[in-house]
Amino acid sequence: MKSKIFLSVVSLVLVSVLLGACITIQTEPTSTPDTGQDIMSTSLASTVSALSTQLASISAEQTATAAAPTATQQPTATLKPSATAAAPTATLKPIITTASGACNKASFVADITIPDEMNLPPQSPFRKTWLVKNTGTCVWTSDYSLVYFSGDTMGAPVSKPLVSNPVLPGENALISVDLVAPSASSTGDYKKYFTYFKIKSPDGETFGVGEDGQRALYAMIRLAKTYYFVDDICSAAWSNSSGLIYCPPAKDLKTGYGVVVNKPQYENGIMGGEPALEMSPEAVADGEIVARFNPVHIIDGGHLKVLVSCVYGASGCNVTMGIKYSIDGGPDQILHEWNKYYDGMTDFQTIKLSDFGLTGRNVAFTFYVKSKGGPREGMDRVYFSHPRIVP
Repeated sequence: MKSKIFLSVVSLVLVSVLLGACITIQTEPTSTPDTGQDIMSTSLASTVSALSTQLASISAEQTATAAAPTATQQPTATLKPSATAAAPTATLKPIITTASGACNKASFVADITIPDEMNLPPQSPFRKTWLVKNTGTCVWTSDYSLVYFSGDTMGAPVSKPLVSNPVLPGENALISVDLVAPSASSTGDYKKYFTYFKIKSPDGETFGVGEDGQRALYAMIRLAKTYYFVDDICSAAWSNSSGLIYCPPAKDLKTGYGVVVNKPQYENGIMGGEPALEMSPEAVADGEIVARFNPVHIIDGGHLKVLVSCVYGASGCNVTMGIKYSIDGGPDQILHEWNKYYDGMTDFQTIKLSDFGLTGRNVAFTFYVKSKGGPREGMDRVYFSHPRIVP
């Protein structure tokens, strides 16, 4: 009888630890990033924080409902852990279970970057990130790996650590892999490409996502000569006057924002037929909003095309807006800059990228908007309409 009570106490402690853990996102250390990819990692961690909070809230509500004792289930004093009971350390190591398939399980939650069939120029580097939930009973540690499973390799590593920090059962993790779009030597090469990954446990078990653990995580891109910046704005690293921010999900005038508008209306009253990136700086004196996109490979004859305008009705609009470029992780340089105010005029630019020595290089483009004085909350709203790189 005493052994049964002891086992019950240990079980209660473990259950309390696991149920008490909120769903969190495993992120990189928050030190000041040094590279474009590091900046993107920090930005991604912030981007999914709102989603993480929502999932944690739902989980907490379900946990509370499931754990609430009935009137006939009041715990007895003999089951209460003693004050001197040591906190279990097993949560930092994989928990071995005897139930087949219960230890290593995962479920796909969301694509964070590179949505399916995103256009990418040949040889463009990119980082694919998924949000994945640990639905098994074992803790994911750095001894777990993300392994290439099948498909187009796209420069995929054979294996890489799955996470840098432990991910408890019920928690979510950001899982990322750095890839490179294939080369193209003929028109037939401009098509869809897939690459598939699974998870490998320290004892060698390979598993995917879903109830049966058979579905692989995948990246799917479409190789194309044209790249549209609005296709995946949350892959960009966003910042305002105060520092890095998550990818703005709404028009938050206080922090500044960047959103895709499918039918923009320019300051001359004309409705645009192509999507635009609407941006507005943080509502402080001389506020700014900045979006640094992933590098893209510039093919021969590449041009950057864009139309700029204040948003229709934002009569107090008065900003400096522009595009910078960085070659292979080097310093930012100005590609083009506008002093834009509400004058009823738009400006369309076709910028020949070979004039800047960008052909054949991996180039990160940064879009920025800065207030002149202010703040003029709700007024400094502008469009980068249909920004794209074309042959």
